Amino acid sequence: MTSLSANAITTKAKAMYGRRLRSEDYHALVHKKSVAEIAAYLKNETDYASTFANVKESEIHRGDLEALLKKDMFERGCKLAHYADGKDKELYEIGIFKSEIDLILGKLRLFNSSLYSEFESQIPFYLNRYTSFDLHKLKEAQTYSALCEILARTDYAKILLKYQPKGNELIDYPQVETALTKYYYDRVLLTIKRHLRGKTQSDCLTIFLTGIELQNISKIYRLKKYYHADAETIRPTLMLDYLRISKSKMEELIEAADAESFLRILADSPYRVFADNHDYVFIEYYADRIKYHLAERHMRFSTSPAIVFLTYTILHEIEMSNLVNIIEGVRYGVSADHIEKTCIY
Repeated sequence: MTSLSANAITTKAKAMYGRRLRSEDYHALVHKKSVAEIAAYLKNETDYASTFANVKESEIHRGDLEALLKKDMFERGCKLAHYADGKDKELYEIGIFKSEIDLILGKLRLFNSSLYSEFESQIPFYLNRYTSFDLHKLKEAQTYSALCEILARTDYAKILLKYQPKGNELIDYPQVETALTKYYYDRVLLTIKRHLRGKTQSDCLTIFLTGIELQNISKIYRLKKYYHADAETIRPTLMLDYLRISKSKMEELIEAADAESFLRILADSPYRVFADNHDYVFIEYYADRIKYHLAERHMRFSTSPAIVFLTYTILHEIEMSNLVNIIEGVRYGVSADHIEKTCIY
């Protein structure tokens, strides 16, 4: 990467981060009384102005607002990737890869249950020029076999074919989700190792692997707390190739007799902050907080374009999650104080 393109990515990402939502914005947003009022504030008072420029606040619905926020996030990533040299484009396009997997998983959920019928109206066709398969054909697919045909020229098809259901069997969604997620992680780690060197590579791997480990911990707790799952059920759902804490400690967590035992073991680990409460939402909140503060530290002090890009993506994704939580909270009449406590910034 040339010095000019490196500087452009770093400068642009830090400037975009500088226009993030602040505490006063969150305080104002949680006190709004409707989705329309939230949209109006984002349109008139924040860096989301261009995203909502053509929106009629009085007519927007929750799903529309969330779709606009996802599009905004994608477009921000594209603006940064635009400055990358050709040889490094792969590193800055991993968000497209993640979107492809999310779309495939969304379609699979639809096959298993009509409860996910909203998926069809939420397909982001603006991604079609970037994806490795046609999103219009994805929408039309009615069977697992048809989906595999659409994905035939991609590695996704090879994965899906391994789990093709027989006859009228339901799709084993957890197995397919785990396989596709592992494929995603493998590809991202390979991309980082291929394009980066030295401390930049080490820092990127730390950020990415910490995120995976936090997901593992949250999943173990959820499965024990709400499904009383045993170790044999839990272990295949985890991404155990990417550990940062010791294998023995992770095995202790997996083998814990129940959710309460899990928290006691977790209290004697680098993630002991989780053990302050027995509520899964609390676990998820602290997982995101750890990710946020790790990313924020690198955003503030790093000059590496790859690290600044990665951390900006993480920080903006958390900001988008904050907004989705605010929208849901306002919609269902949750108190402003409670909603604000769930925001991470």
